[in-house]
Amino acid sequence: MLATRTQIKRLVSELPDEELDAAYKFLRYLRDSHDPLIRAVLRAPIDDEPETEAERREVAEAKAEIAAGRVISHRALKAKLGL
Repeated sequence: MLATRTQIKRLVSELPDEELDAAYKFLRYLRDSHDPLIRAVLRAPIDDEPETEAERREVAEAKAEIAAGRVISHRALKAKLGL
């Protein structure tokens, strides 16, 4: 038997509240597992190269900027770029 979207929506609406997070994550996984870019990212090897001193400095600088509140939200950046 093939499930319909209506059947799945009904089943989701009957789930107890404490299971909604798990259902959401699983449904996102099912949706995203068919996206070739997401599949490639999930299957990409771990970056095992050691961090350089320059990279460590840049990360420290970025963390200091965040701690000082010198950040811009994704939404604000998109608006600034007219996107």
